Amino acid sequence: MSTLPDRPAGIKELNQSISQLPTVDSSGLTITSDGQWAIQLWLKPADDDVIQQVKSDILQRCTPYPVLFEISDEEPMRAGPAYPDRERAGFSSSW
Repeated sequence: MSTLPDRPAGIKELNQSISQLPTVDSSGLTITSDGQWAIQLWLKPADDDVIQQVKSDILQRCTPYPVLFEISDEEPMRAGPAYPDRERAGFSSSW
């Protein structure tokens, strides 16, 4: 069983401040495959030039921590039934 490395001082606060940027849709902390704590960001969709500039600015602010970037979907996720073709449990005559 492996143990998680201690979270570096200041990474949580840095993540919280970065998450307030208008171009950041969502953020969190994660651990990379090599065991380092990292900030994970989901950026709002924008032109490639804007995304590159935002990434550059954020990377400078987040030194020395690694940052993982994703681009959020244009459409938000919608809640729905896990199995739309099945009848809901308790409401089916076949149960």
